[in-house]
Amino acid sequence: MAEAGILERSLSISLGALIFALLLPYMIVVGGLHLDRSLGFPQLGVMWMLLGALLVALGLPLAAWSVYIQHSLGKGTPVPMVPTQRLIVTGPYRYCRNPMAFGTFLAYYGISMLFRTVSGIFITSLLLLIVIAYIKLVEERELAERFGAEYLEYKERTPFFIPRIWGREEKNDLGKDRM
Repeated sequence: MAEAGILERSLSISLGALIFALLLPYMIVVGGLHLDRSLGFPQLGVMWMLLGALLVALGLPLAAWSVYIQHSLGKGTPVPMVPTQRLIVTGPYRYCRNPMAFGTFLAYYGISMLFRTVSGIFITSLLLLIVIAYIKLVEERELAERFGAEYLEYKERTPFFIPRIWGREEKNDLGKDRM
């Protein structure tokens, strides 16, 4: 597969940002608030808003860092039409195989809490299940075909979704310890 140019990668990232950073959060909030009113759910309290702000503050930078690493090191994007050309195992990808999804969903849960919508949390959970199913059924198979043994080794040693920040140390290619 030929490496995508910077313009193609930038346009793909812009399309992904439009969908995942604007459209989906908007649908979660508007749909959640509408369902809350329709179902008679009470609004979440102020403490939930504070927790939501924390989740957004943690999730957005992690997702953005992951996209940046895919663009700069992987010479690709999160969008399947312009995939990375190199397997990325550094940066946020050294802690889990799906830091972009993890960060995005932290932010989505946080946004639901900021807008105090119970239904938004349920909508986010449904979206999370769909994304995890896609990653497990489609993306992991495609990565194994594209990167072979290198990906399978990475998959074996790196958590799927929830980052391992502390824990076992691993050896890099030069035999030095790394976290």
